[in-house]
Amino acid sequence: MLLGSETMTRYRLRGAPIIHDTIDNETIAINQLTGAYYSIDGPGALVWQLLRDGATPTELVERLSGSFDSDRATIEAAVTAFIDELTTEELIVGEAAAHDGHDDGAARDSSLPSRSPLAQL
Repeated sequence: MLLGSETMTRYRLRGAPIIHDTIDNETIAINQLTGAYYSIDGPGALVWQLLRDGATPTELVERLSGSFDSDRATIEAAVTAFIDELTTEELIVGEAAAHDGHDDGAARDSSLPSRSPLAQL
């Protein structure tokens, strides 16, 4: 559930070595160091775009609640899980972790599960 300071955290898409593009509601992200390839579609692609625009987790839930028939608790859980996945894969970083504007995190050689938590919305 999105509670406390986590709701106000802003995430940003990680820059190099991650490149990405969105075409026809599918986002493709590639880690140029590891060659890991990520395909994000459906609600996940919308979340990616909203994160790119600076949305907080609470704002993501509000937007998805207005676009999908799932209840708010289901959407909150899916958004939280998806943000956790994106963070674990180092595709996004929280603003607190990126205070100097430079991310030195090591890239991971893995991919998101084929069924994102958002796919169930």
